[in-house]
Amino acid sequence: MNGLLPHNRTALRGLEAMLDMTDRAAVIQPTGTGKSYVAAALIAARPSWDVIWCTPSRTITDGRLPCLERDIPGFRADRVTVLTYAKLMIGTRRGNPMPHADLIILDEYHHCGARHWGAGVRRLLDANPGARIVGLSATPRRYGDGARDMTDELFDGRVASRMTLSEAWARRILPVPEYVIAGYEGDALIGRVRPRVERCGTPDARRLFERLRRAVTGMAGVDAMFARRLPPDAHVIVFCTDLTRLEGARAHAREWFGPDARDYAIHSRYGRPDGAIRAFEADSAPGRKILYCVDMLNEGVHLDGVDAIVMLRATTSPHVYLQQLGRVLDATGNRTPLVFDISDNYSGLGWLLAHGTPADAAGGADMDAGNPLAGMRIVDETADIRILASRLEDMLGMSMDGKIEYVIRRLGERRGDKR
Repeated sequence: MNGLLPHNRTALRGLEAMLDMTDRAAVIQPTGTGKSYVAAALIAARPSWDVIWCTPSRTITDGRLPCLERDIPGFRADRVTVLTYAKLMIGTRRGNPMPHADLIILDEYHHCGARHWGAGVRRLLDANPGARIVGLSATPRRYGDGARDMTDELFDGRVASRMTLSEAWARRILPVPEYVIAGYEGDALIGRVRPRVERCGTPDARRLFERLRRAVTGMAGVDAMFARRLPPDAHVIVFCTDLTRLEGARAHAREWFGPDARDYAIHSRYGRPDGAIRAFEADSAPGRKILYCVDMLNEGVHLDGVDAIVMLRATTSPHVYLQQLGRVLDATGNRTPLVFDISDNYSGLGWLLAHGTPADAAGGADMDAGNPLAGMRIVDETADIRILASRLEDMLGMSMDGKIEYVIRRLGERRGDKR
C-alpha cells in the first residue's frame, strides 16, 4: 500500500477540518482499517511540528512505524517521540519534566482512563496547552469501569471519523470472517447435569440426557475440524489464557494442525517478540504456521498474512474479544478470514454484541448500528449439542407447577385419559 486508502483519506480530511476549529479530535475505526495511517499522514503534512506518540506498548509502535514510513510519503519515524503510558506514569511519579509537543497522538486512548496511566497523560497535556491532541481507538469505552466513554472525557465528544465494525464489513473495507463456534465444554456439561438428572430427572429428561451424552461423545475433535476448514499453508494465531495453557496447546501443534505444522510462541517470559513475529510472518514453507501468544497481540499490533485465529482464551471483556477478532482483519486483504472460537466466547460476548442493545453490553459496546458483528457467517459446529443442552436445562428447571402438570399428564396417559 502506498498512501491512504479511500476511507482513510476521508478520515484525514475530517480530522484536518476539525483540528482547524478545535485542538482535540478522535478517530474511531475498527482494528485493521488503518487509523495509524491517518495519524501518520497528518504528521507528514506538518514537518516542523514536534510529535509525541503515546501508546500502551512499544510493541505496537516498533512494528508499525517502519510500515508507516514505507507507505506514507513524507512520514519519518525519527521525527516521532514514542512514549508508553507506563513511562508517562513513572515520569509523573518521579516529577520528571514533560517534553514539548505540537501534536500528541493518544493511541488506544481508552487506556487513558486508567487511574495511574491517566495521571501521566493529564500531566503531559497540561505541560503542552497549545498542542493538538488526536485520539485513536476502535473501542473507546472502558467496559470494566462503568462503561466510561473516553471520547467524552478526553475529547468532549468531538469525533472526526467514526466507523463501526458492521459498517466496515458492509462497505467491504474489511473482509467478512467466517466464525466457527467449535468450543463447547461438553464433558463439563455432562458432569454438571448428570447428578440433577439422576436425582430428580423425569423419564423424558433421562432419555434426553442420554441423547446429549451420545452427541458429546461423538463430537469431532479440533484436529478433524482444522483439517477440514484450514488451508494447508495457513498462518494462524492462537490466543491462550496463560503460559501453562500456551505450552499445553503448543505440545499438540502437530496433532491439531498437521505433521508439517511449524509453531512459534510469544510471551513476556520469552523476551521481546519481534524475532518470533518476523519469523512467523516470513515463513512460506509448506505446512501451517502457528503463532501462540498470551496478551501480546490483543491490541494495536498488526501482522501481515494472517489467515485465521483460534480463541483458546475465554474472556468476559468485550474489548479483549473484539481486539482478538481484529487480529485477522485487514483492509488490504481480499480473502475470507477464519475465526475458531474454541472457548465458547460467542455464547456470551459474541451473541450479546451481535444481537444485544448498548445497554446490554455493560453500558454500551460501540454499537451505533446496534449489531457490530452483523454480517459474519456463523458456523456452529456444536449446534445439535446446544439445542439438546438447552432442552434438557429447561426440562430440569421446570417450576413445581410444571412438574405437577407433568405428573398429572403422565398419569392420565397411563389411564388412557387424552384430556
